[in-house]
Amino acid sequence: MRTRKCPTVNAGSMADIAFLLLIFFLVATTVEIDEGINQQLATKCEDCINEGKKRNLLPILLDEEDQLFVKDRVITIDELRNTVKEFIDNNGAGLCSYCQGKSKKELSEHPTKAFISIESEVMTSYKAYVSVLNEVMGAYQDLRSRYASTHFDTAMNELSSSQLTTLNAVYPQLLVEPLE
Repeated sequence: MRTRKCPTVNAGSMADIAFLLLIFFLVATTVEIDEGINQQLATKCEDCINEGKKRNLLPILLDEEDQLFVKDRVITIDELRNTVKEFIDNNGAGLCSYCQGKSKKELSEHPTKAFISIESEVMTSYKAYVSVLNEVMGAYQDLRSRYASTHFDTAMNELSSSQLTTLNAVYPQLLVEPLE
């Protein structure tokens, strides 16, 4: 009887082929980069607001039904930008030479002391949260644009780096985490 030889496959070339396929897929595949909101996250600042200066905090709350509350009062998203501008630009202490607010006692003392807290509940939609954040950032943009045109006689996109630094110091974005 004859013994039969079992055919074998050269495994060395199989490893080469697998390696070449791996390199091909690494080179040919594009990786999607998710874009997010380019925003510095709010800081936890317990010293920012003490009991005597609650007027310097504007609490904004979005509930699970996307209803918007500012200082426990229901408002629409269309009213939010003007509410935030009125709060920041209030000049409650009378020390702000560039503010055009009405110096209301219940609003902030000065733009450098005007803290904004945006709180959302777990079931709040992402779209509603982004809309609120957009209106708050728009309020800052409007105030800064007005300051740039009146004090620098130029548009925001034409400011020098030192003017931008001044502008950010005059109207700083003071977003804080919600108080517990």
